Amino acid sequence: MAVSAGSISRSLAGLSGCESSKDLSGALAKLSDVQRIMENIHTKQVNTHLTKSSIKVSFSQKKLQASADYYLLSELIRDYIGLVGAVKDAFQVISLNLVKEKPSQTIFFESRRG
Repeated sequence: MAVSAGSISRSLAGLSGCESSKDLSGALAKLSDVQRIMENIHTKQVNTHLTKSSIKVSFSQKKLQASADYYLLSELIRDYIGLVGAVKDAFQVISLNLVKEKPSQTIFFESRRG
């Protein structure tokens, strides 16, 4: 999972660099950051699991870890929801521009014919 999240993060970073729409580029960059965070989390979980398998952990430590994991998951979900909203807004701007551009194209092509 960590390798896949890292690969997606790098791909999204590259895509955000070549995107012409600033809104969509910003949303892709944020999504890349979230994927990088996910990569780090998966890597830490693997490392923690490997060390915890040889050491017994008390119940209170497990409870603290569960609370921290819950908080982190809720923050990531909030980030994903925000990114979906940003991408939606970017697509709305793009579609609005296309709708505005259509009459101009029609006038231009009619003037070239005439």
